[in-house]
Amino acid sequence: MELEELKDTWQELSRKIENAELYNKQLTMKMLQRNTHSTVEKMEKFESFFLILSVIFAGLMGVALVVNDNNIFKNETIVTFLSLFILSAFWQIYAITMLNGIKYSSSPTMELIEKVVKYKIRTKWRIIVGMTLLIPFFAIVIYFQKEMLNTSTLVAAIIGGTIGLVLGIKADIEHFRNINELLKDLEEIKELKLPASA
Repeated sequence: MELEELKDTWQELSRKIENAELYNKQLTMKMLQRNTHSTVEKMEKFESFFLILSVIFAGLMGVALVVNDNNIFKNETIVTFLSLFILSAFWQIYAITMLNGIKYSSSPTMELIEKVVKYKIRTKWRIIVGMTLLIPFFAIVIYFQKEMLNTSTLVAAIIGGTIGLVLGIKADIEHFRNINELLKDLEEIKELKLPASA
């Protein structure tokens, strides 16, 4: 009789442990899902901020082109900046569209991981191509504005360019931190996936 009671107690204990493990897994899964949602929102805010910035500056360049009298800035310089901001806006729209496809509730985890990896690779290429295109971009601006070039203008341009570059690099580092955090959470979700929800 004692052996039977011991066996029942052991089975009850095993059941409680299994239930506790299941509960912990479900709790962890919910936490990770909330994290992924929050991280995607941060990434969307990042891309939306730069989309708004690009649209504002493209609008300002459009207005400048209409009212420009060619005394300070050449129309070609303004068109060069306008092209840059329009191109940037199109990238941001594309990036936001990619992020809209990363919704945990509507896709399997492996598919989400693939989408995030694709987004990360394209974001890296955007930085590489963008940095590479800065050289001809500034060469074109300098060519059209060569009569304006003097020491104070160059110093102001270098200081402004350096500040912009530092802020851009800082923003991109934070953005990649979010991308990596999202990938890590998705990998954990994949590992934790419960048979019932797989």
